[in-house]
Amino acid sequence: MAWCQSEAAPQVQLPPWTEIQTVAEDCPSCGPEAIWQRLQQGEGSALARANQVIPGQTGQPHWAGFRLRATPGTATSYWLSLQSPTLDDAQLWWRYPSGDWVAQAQLQHTLPLSFGSGYLFAVWPIEIPFNGHIDVLVRIQGVNRVQFPLVLQTPAEYLLQQQRLCLLMGAVLAVPWVVVFYVLTVMRSFANPSLPIFLAMAVCETVGAFWISGLMNLYWPWLERVQAAWLGSMAYVLLMALSIHHARAFLRTPVYDPKVDRLLRWAAFCGWLALPVWVFFFSAGMRRALLYVGTFHAVCLLWLAWRNFLRYRRAYMAMYVAVWVVYLVSVVVYWLFRWFEWPLVVSLGAQFVQGAVVATLLGWSGCLQVLQHRHALQLRIDRNTERSRLYAAAQHDLWQPLQSMQLYARSLRGAPPTQQAHLLQGLQLASLYVDDFMHSLRYLADDKIHVLHDSQYQDCPLDKLLNEVVTEFIPHAHMRQVQLRCRTGPQSVWVHVPSLQRMVRNLLSNALRYGAAGGKILLGTRQQGELVWVWCIDNGQGMTPEQANACFQAFAGGLTNDHIPQSLGLGLYSVKQLSLQMNTPLRLHTKPGKGVAIGIGLRLTSFRSQERNPPCQPPTSLSTP
Repeated sequence: MAWCQSEAAPQVQLPPWTEIQTVAEDCPSCGPEAIWQRLQQGEGSALARANQVIPGQTGQPHWAGFRLRATPGTATSYWLSLQSPTLDDAQLWWRYPSGDWVAQAQLQHTLPLSFGSGYLFAVWPIEIPFNGHIDVLVRIQGVNRVQFPLVLQTPAEYLLQQQRLCLLMGAVLAVPWVVVFYVLTVMRSFANPSLPIFLAMAVCETVGAFWISGLMNLYWPWLERVQAAWLGSMAYVLLMALSIHHARAFLRTPVYDPKVDRLLRWAAFCGWLALPVWVFFFSAGMRRALLYVGTFHAVCLLWLAWRNFLRYRRAYMAMYVAVWVVYLVSVVVYWLFRWFEWPLVVSLGAQFVQGAVVATLLGWSGCLQVLQHRHALQLRIDRNTERSRLYAAAQHDLWQPLQSMQLYARSLRGAPPTQQAHLLQGLQLASLYVDDFMHSLRYLADDKIHVLHDSQYQDCPLDKLLNEVVTEFIPHAHMRQVQLRCRTGPQSVWVHVPSLQRMVRNLLSNALRYGAAGGKILLGTRQQGELVWVWCIDNGQGMTPEQANACFQAFAGGLTNDHIPQSLGLGLYSVKQLSLQMNTPLRLHTKPGKGVAIGIGLRLTSFRSQERNPPCQPPTSLSTP
């Protein structure tokens, strides 16, 4: 039991809770005088605890009687409030000593009603005579458990308390409704079936919160408290039914868990079937059913949420688990409130905050799910787009050599003997293109670098190896009107011949592909110490620093956002992989508009007994040739 006392001057107090006598109404026709006589004859009982619950939910009316005394120098106008917004019906009678009992109407019944002119709690104006006292009886009737949290305050004190409570509750409710407005913006772009259900749940949660906090009677004072209780209880029943549909949509049980989905559909059907039954036949027991069914409901959905979180560990799934953890905690608080008879503010405050937290978490989990699905969808779109681009590039890389092989094969059927050697050379070159492309794909699929064994190397004249490759490209260079020259020395190198020729072939193919038509390409050598460098130099458009840093990566060549790439960009990537296999260094020099020079460092045969070079790394700096 609570009472107020001003710090400025002594004021009238409610008597200590031990002096408040309570009694059950034994007959509907009993008036306040009969009840007061019963209390005077000792039939009433004093409260054993300040927040004692008198009976369970029986619906039987109960009375509380006490006497208010004034002291010299105190005010005579007070407001007596029953600070329990969920009690259905409360009435107050008072009298002067040896006078008649007067029924005192609540304040909202004595003033003109307009929006927002009500009060959070049932409140009555009280006038106490100077240096006198009055007798007071408070009657409570409803389906809730009966308690008497009576507070006596001056009007200013009550209004200040109400203002502070409204500000606090407004701050708490603002958080979930910010999430609600964000969900509304997300719904405009993404159709997610769980979001409309969440909005309906947020409305139901808000209606319930308005009831248990008294805001419903504050803003709509023409509503009786029993009507507000009916609306709030209905909102919580609808909330439970909607949460089942939300679980189906959020967890996507029709797709991923058909057995659980059948159970949820059955539970939702039972909920919607029981709703009209509760409303029309068992409305008095609705709040008790909400407690028991709500506890079972929270446990089941928490289990289901945790089960899905273990399968799909996502942030939005963790938030969904937190929703039902918070809900279950509030249920536990309510059970403890019933057991330990805590103050009503503990239960109602916990339930109010729980509603706001649940709505916030539920909204954010839905938004995170939508954003993650959008991200996954965007990744699929990007992947499909990239796949289409790569398919187009692969087709381009393979189409030309395969078409050339087909043309050479047709030409060989009727070609004179003097032209067959030339046609066979072109056919061989086209087949080498295809072979190099397939090897590049093999390097791309294999994450490991397999360094070649010394037994796979041999001593070969460098000029012979390079001239063979250059000869293959002379017809292609003539078609592009490119001047292709080869300047080599008599050096002999210790090398894996197929890998070196494939590297040089990729360099020449890359220079012809990206070099300017009518330009020049030089394949030359230069000795530096124990290495001889094979340089492929063109005077094409060159590379930017960004292109140079990425040119040895897969899919780097020719990729743009607006056009189909001209190739997969595996040429220089293949060169890099082969250099790692042969343990040979690479160098790159380029400048936009000036061309590109790429060099391969090969060990001279005379130095093969010395320690092999360390594995080469991609170029880290650029310089002009």
